[in-house]
Amino acid sequence: MLQIISEADDLLLHIMETVYAFRAKSVDLYGLGSESLSDGILTSGYEGLPEFWTSRYNIMMAAKDLVVLAREAADKYYEAEGDGAPNTELVNKIAVENTALVSVSCTIYIERYRWSMAQKDEQTRVYGQNLKEVFERVRYDLIRELARIGQAYSGMELAEKYGDMRTLVDLVTAESAYLVEHLDDEGTDDDQKASIQSAIQDLDARIAGYFKRYGQKWSNAYYASHIRSGRSSLILDEAVQRKDHVTAFLHSNPLLYKIGWMNEVLTSERFGEAGRMLVNVATSTETNLWSRKVELSLAKLALLSVKEGTEDMQKADLKEGFQASSEELELVGIQEQLYNHVKPTLFGALDQAAELRLVTERFAKSVTQDQPNLNRLLDLGFESLLQHKVMTADQLIDILILMDPESSEAPEGDIHGREFVLAMQALKVSEVANFDATLKLIWKRCYVRDNWEELNNTLLQAKGTDREEMIQATALFATLREGMANYLWESPSKIRLYPPTQVLGAGCSAEDLKRFPSEPLRGPIIEDNDLDDNVLEYFLSKARLGHWYEMCLAEAKKSIQQDAEHAAESGGKQRVLEENFVKGAALQTNGHAGEMGVMNGVSHVDKDGGGDAGVEQSENEVMGENKHTDME
Repeated sequence: MLQIISEADDLLLHIMETVYAFRAKSVDLYGLGSESLSDGILTSGYEGLPEFWTSRYNIMMAAKDLVVLAREAADKYYEAEGDGAPNTELVNKIAVENTALVSVSCTIYIERYRWSMAQKDEQTRVYGQNLKEVFERVRYDLIRELARIGQAYSGMELAEKYGDMRTLVDLVTAESAYLVEHLDDEGTDDDQKASIQSAIQDLDARIAGYFKRYGQKWSNAYYASHIRSGRSSLILDEAVQRKDHVTAFLHSNPLLYKIGWMNEVLTSERFGEAGRMLVNVATSTETNLWSRKVELSLAKLALLSVKEGTEDMQKADLKEGFQASSEELELVGIQEQLYNHVKPTLFGALDQAAELRLVTERFAKSVTQDQPNLNRLLDLGFESLLQHKVMTADQLIDILILMDPESSEAPEGDIHGREFVLAMQALKVSEVANFDATLKLIWKRCYVRDNWEELNNTLLQAKGTDREEMIQATALFATLREGMANYLWESPSKIRLYPPTQVLGAGCSAEDLKRFPSEPLRGPIIEDNDLDDNVLEYFLSKARLGHWYEMCLAEAKKSIQQDAEHAAESGGKQRVLEENFVKGAALQTNGHAGEMGVMNGVSHVDKDGGGDAGVEQSENEVMGENKHTDME
């Protein structure tokens, strides 16, 4: 069998090499003197020429099959020993000749797809393009497998010939791993180790030569191999030695920025560029919430570390990057608040399905009944929330304005009453496509959150404090008050107050719901939003919602004013305490007053509640003691 394979190798190689040599000598005879040849085939100019017999389909496939058959035979008997082992010279001959066979097979493929792509027939041209893509895969296998029969370096030469960097990298990497493995083998003697160490040095020199010879084309393939094989840390190990190559590679694709920012810090201390890359990673490719928070926090830190004049980044770029990281962190914070709100509900759940069921049973009851499409939207949002996925502003807003107004079992994580304000804050720092339409939809959901029909009947009968308490218990009052407290709709904020009459129709058109790309998705959601519109119209016409909106607004302003007055009063008390302490300490230092004088002043202020009179009386007490002491 080996003899037959050897003879077949000789026959094919002799025929094809003879043909290619004859073509090179006789190119003028065929009227192709102006055309260039490489390896015995035309590099161009196939238009109008008949099909070459040397690259017909059956010839192409037969040559490739012989390469594989010969390689498998050589691999089977390579370094075989003992009785029944075939002739070593014959096996080595087949192994060595396999490199030439691979070269011939590649030449046949190239000639066939070049000729096909130059034909007038569209179908033939398409076939040629497809064959070229197939050849890229076939060539990799044919050359890469040469290493199995001890022809790794011959394979490297072929990969160099065709400029196939991926195959070249894989051959070099595999050979390096093979040498290191045998160097560490306990059965390797000293002479063998010396030989292997010499081979490793030669291979390292070869790699260094590839960086000089092929430049970024080689380095991109080389470092991409590190990424594929999970050896990313080796890239940073070479960052100092081959700084330019590593930096160019890590800038070639945003997906590499997770490593690229570290390279910028370690090799160049370009903190601004590191921050820019981190912001890009966090906002473009990151899917895990915790990782996104870390990346954005590091981005802010990096951008804050930039010293003026040390980088080629403009102040505007630094400001933009810092603002982007800050806004994205605010979104992360809102998502964390939302998760902490529902987290106590998860206690006792055995898996993610159980967690989702528990959360929806508690926070998605009302929307379930009449609006199944919005219910599905809420379910999808909760699913992403519980899996700690990075959520868009739209997704966060969906949950915040659709979930039931239930308090959290953990008071420190409770967002009850702040849902709509958080939704507006998420909108404020986002790049939602239909900003104004989304804002109106938030307000519309706020207006239909409470049952204004019942409230209207009750509020008409209530008076004084009872009416105030009922108004303050509504979602509308809580939203208005919280928004005012956070200056949410004050300039330059784009968030604004929309009275109920101005939000009718919000979310009820395809224009408002551009985020959903197709009508089958938008239509059912629009139908559910129409139901909210009907409710809002009823509240406006039958429950005097417009009037109660004005009442809630006035009550919210009043509450904010009362808080401000209380804060000012508390601040006055604090200032009195601080002033008395300072004055009392000064008297003690001078030996004019004891501890009781200071304490008397403090206790008097606490008892009388402070204010200007309290300040004056306290000062008089301290000064009176001082005067009495002087007289003594």
